[in-house]
Amino acid sequence: MRYSDPIFFPLVLLRRRISRDLPGRINGKPQTVRAFPCQYLVIEGRILAAFSVHPALMAASAVSLAARTALGRHNLLSLKTAQKATRFYVKASSTHSTVAELKIKSIPTKPVEGQKTGTSGLRKKVKVFQQENYLANWIQALFNSLNPEDFKDGLLVLGGDGRYFNQEAAQIIIKIAAGNGVGKILVGRDAILSTPAVSSVIRKHKANGGFIMSASHNPGGPDYDWGIKNKWKAADGSSFPVSVLVIEGRILAAFSVHPALMAASAVSLAARTALGRHNLLSLKTAQKATRFYAKASSTHSTVAELKIKSIPTKPVEGQKTGTSGLRKKVKVFQQENYLANWIQALFNSLNPEDFKDGLLVLGGDGRYFNQEAAQIIIKIAAGNGVGKILVGRDAILSTPAVSAVIRKHKANGGFIMSASHNPGGPDYDWGIKFNYSSGQPAPESITDKIFGNTLSISEIKIADIPDVDFSCLGVTSYGKFIVEVIDPVADYLDLLENVFDFQLMKDLLSRPDFRFVFDAMHAVTGAYAKPIFVDRLGANLDCISNGVPLADFGDGHPDPNLTYAKELVSIMYGENAPDLGAASDGDGDRNMILGRDFFVTPSDSVAIIAANAQAAIPYFQNGPKGLARSMPTSGALDRVAAKLKLPFYEVPTGWKFFGNLMDAEKLSICGEESFGTGSDHIREKDGIWAVLAWLSIIAYRNKGKKVGEKLVSVADVAREHWATYGRNFFSRYDYEECESDGANQMIGHLRDLISRTKYGNKYGNYELDFADDFSYTDPVDGSVASKQGIRFVFTDGSRIIFRLSGTGSAGATIRLYVEQFEPDVSKQDMDAQKALKSLIGTYLLVILIFFGV
Repeated sequence: MRYSDPIFFPLVLLRRRISRDLPGRINGKPQTVRAFPCQYLVIEGRILAAFSVHPALMAASAVSLAARTALGRHNLLSLKTAQKATRFYVKASSTHSTVAELKIKSIPTKPVEGQKTGTSGLRKKVKVFQQENYLANWIQALFNSLNPEDFKDGLLVLGGDGRYFNQEAAQIIIKIAAGNGVGKILVGRDAILSTPAVSSVIRKHKANGGFIMSASHNPGGPDYDWGIKNKWKAADGSSFPVSVLVIEGRILAAFSVHPALMAASAVSLAARTALGRHNLLSLKTAQKATRFYAKASSTHSTVAELKIKSIPTKPVEGQKTGTSGLRKKVKVFQQENYLANWIQALFNSLNPEDFKDGLLVLGGDGRYFNQEAAQIIIKIAAGNGVGKILVGRDAILSTPAVSAVIRKHKANGGFIMSASHNPGGPDYDWGIKFNYSSGQPAPESITDKIFGNTLSISEIKIADIPDVDFSCLGVTSYGKFIVEVIDPVADYLDLLENVFDFQLMKDLLSRPDFRFVFDAMHAVTGAYAKPIFVDRLGANLDCISNGVPLADFGDGHPDPNLTYAKELVSIMYGENAPDLGAASDGDGDRNMILGRDFFVTPSDSVAIIAANAQAAIPYFQNGPKGLARSMPTSGALDRVAAKLKLPFYEVPTGWKFFGNLMDAEKLSICGEESFGTGSDHIREKDGIWAVLAWLSIIAYRNKGKKVGEKLVSVADVAREHWATYGRNFFSRYDYEECESDGANQMIGHLRDLISRTKYGNKYGNYELDFADDFSYTDPVDGSVASKQGIRFVFTDGSRIIFRLSGTGSAGATIRLYVEQFEPDVSKQDMDAQKALKSLIGTYLLVILIFFGV
């Protein structure tokens, strides 16, 4: 067993806990001169009356004579009724001081199982913490683990995220702290303090330490999660967790000591001396130490030695990387060395000069297994000689943000932990991909090498270092290897402010006649929505729905389309709908745009953004350099490029194919029909960028309009675009989790069919222009990507496309795309399915031909 936690103590030695019965019975008169809140008197389990009375009169077990007298004076309860009181429930939110006697009592207890502390404290289901003495044991064990000098008559801070059970837990913590001799506790009103606020209060008030009641981004409620972690003050005023000394594989003592004294492989002389000074371990005992496990969660740098070890391994099946990295079910990644093999194979595939002593970025979408995976990635990176890793707080960074951070800090590359729009949770999907120094996904030349190396891997190089605490910003150093936890929003927001006119959008969002709503789908953009839309652009907080990132995305499917974003769709097609609605996916790189009773297809969206970019978005004030789309995406963008006389490129599916064009300054704006839109500000598609682009277009089109004038709507912008460029009706049909062999056989038969077709072949009302298996030659480096999708292109511009998708985690997905161009304005408002009916009939005819009917 490995003991690498902030606190983990020999619970077998724990026999009793100390508590203070707060407040005790009151002797004498209450001392009250200031206002105080209305409290509740609970009698026989029911609330009989609310009353205002000084908290000093409140007793935990009975109503004192002074309290009964006070109640009588206020004529709120008769003395007889007051005498029946069995309990008070106290919520103190006033600013005055109270006086009460202090009575200490010792409560016998015994160890409980399951109190091993993880990287961010102790987290369990609420019902576990509600078991008898479960929380109390942990709190008492913590005080038993500290040097009394670190808290006796000292100051502690207490707060949390407001989740279920926090109020009850705070009462327990306060009473046990008092019972152990703590002098004072600063607690947030309603027991609320954010994690950064706790650190700030500790530093400002020079407190000895503090408790944070939170399970971070995990869901809350009676049936969900609760957590507790602690911080303790260092000599320099910074805070750090209580750490554990492991000697000869057993825990002999837990102690609080500045992490700068901690070593990865042995106890340094400074650490042994410090331990001797604190009388926690004798020097002789300390010399036996074989390992320290240190966790630094504060904003200071910590120092520890770095020990590298080699772990034998063997190849595992199924590690071929698709267009968006490696995606499988979580349980597959949890198999022994499955993830570790892939990460090591990646380093084996790179030139050592590309990462040795270099900088990498790490983050993800907050889904289940990300925290554990991040620890594995960091240790293998250190084992392979990486110099430094920037990781988002809570291991969260959206895919666009990873690209932005790579580019801003000139990093060598970065890891993105995400399965994109696929569902998350123990029984669902997880994924990993690697982005290059330009911020773009690794090219096929690298992903092919990774796969090849997974077939021959024999060892994993890993650093023997403790887990990193991702919950707080700061720097941790292990010899020459550094991990820095960064704000996941800051760099990305700075970049967006250089792209868009934020004041223009702010003016729009401040209008009383304009309403905006954003659905984060409980995915990563929930961490970005408030800082960007509310704090920076001034939108109301209630414009954000599903804004808390959850490991299972709230048991939802974070795919921003009309099927899975049902909540947003119902709002935008309901009564009194907002003017603009948007959603983003699991990792923040996809988007959906809706107007009132109006859906903007992704193919239309990128075309409309490109047509309006020069006027509405400062970043494009000199005009876009070029436009591009993925092959299955409709031809709407082609027509914008032609009218604006811009270079145009058609590439295979996969954002990595846009990267070379951007680096060569041939491309500015691009998009995919799969709800991906972006520009050369980064090298990934960007969901929030697309939302801001639409806000900018609507703001620009309504600039100078007075309140009461009719605003140009999303639908108005789209219809005006169609009138100018024509409309490309477009639809996609997905056949998911098909048997792989059968899917490949089908594509093989289609390839055989196109080899027998020729120009002029008739399919219903459509005449064939050409049929092929799309192949792309990169105009920058000459690389070729072949067999990218079967195309039937007709003389009127209509298309039928078949493609196998590589973004699923199980089986194969066959995607069918149908597209038809309509230049007639009178027909452009038709329902897409009706407009495509004839072409879909032609698709069925192709299938009949395919089967030889």
